[in-house]
Amino acid sequence: TWRAAQEMCGLQGAVAMPSGGPSQLIDAVVKTAEAAGVAFRFESPVRTFDTDGESVRGVVLASGEVLPAAVVLSSLSRRQTLIDFLPPGSAGFAAARQLEKPQSCGEAKVLLTLSALPKLFEQPGRYVLAEKLETSAVAHATARTGEIPADLALEIVVQATGGTPPILLSILVRPVPVEPIGGWKDQATRLVQAVLHRLELHIPQFTGLVAGLAFVPPKARDPFGMAAMVSP
Repeated sequence: TWRAAQEMCGLQGAVAMPSGGPSQLIDAVVKTAEAAGVAFRFESPVRTFDTDGESVRGVVLASGEVLPAAVVLSSLSRRQTLIDFLPPGSAGFAAARQLEKPQSCGEAKVLLTLSALPKLFEQPGRYVLAEKLETSAVAHATARTGEIPADLALEIVVQATGGTPPILLSILVRPVPVEPIGGWKDQATRLVQAVLHRLELHIPQFTGLVAGLAFVPPKARDPFGMAAMVSP
């Protein structure tokens, strides 16, 4: 819902790509932070949090090095932060049992190669396609039951391949059930057809442009990320 409702560059319900790409934005943030006295440690995976009773005192790296910190911020999911990086029971037994349940919702990806660029996507970038603001909330409720949502929210990235076929659409579909009723072997075709139908509504004869496709089902757990540490 947030992605569909946000404002960007003066347009409501729009998203944008930073000029120069995401790496340029990251470089600018890093330089600004370093100028303010922040020190970065890259390629230093965190093994666990260093705790003292109910307080977090820092992080322990995979190398065994302990980095003390007054505040630790985690960019991981709540599940990984509380279950994988804190001692057993730190999250509370009821919360731990809930978090250890298999993830019910995830995101799937549909990759389409096109023989030509539709007018709707004349400007390469990222597009969000959702019919209503409540699309995401309704889809979450449906996905938790194991069903494929009837009203899909699509996040589309348009790229030129530099070859043949010339256009690649990378389409993120979320939320969808991690384990749908009947399994993805039966449901993958249904989801791809639903995505194509949704695009056909906005781009007449869209399916005639499709030269190839691939489907990537959602993962059972959140992808592994990194923990960020902030100290005085």
